Amino acid sequence: MIYRLTLLIILTLTIFFQPALLKGSKKKKSLSPVEKKLKNLKEEYRKTKCAHLGDEMASQCYYYYISPHCFKQVFGETGVEWGEFLGNKDQDYTDCYKKIQTGK
Repeated sequence: MIYRLTLLIILTLTIFFQPALLKGSKKKKSLSPVEKKLKNLKEEYRKTKCAHLGDEMASQCYYYYISPHCFKQVFGETGVEWGEFLGNKDQDYTDCYKKIQTGK
């Protein structure tokens, strides 16, 4: 009896959560040319101009070198403090950079 109940619960959970499991297997959105350029610049500066910094400070470093205007607009004149929560600032920076590159 316990075996049947356990089997029934497992089957019910499998059926119930199947859409959620399939949702994670979608293809990632392909990057636009501007997003690809930004990604490549980040990697280049992370390995060159910002290589001596830790990950948290390196992101501020390469964001500044890529676009000082977007850096100041998103992170402020002095950037973020060590350990400060960035929230959506990465996306805000990307949006700013896209606007500059596309002229929109």
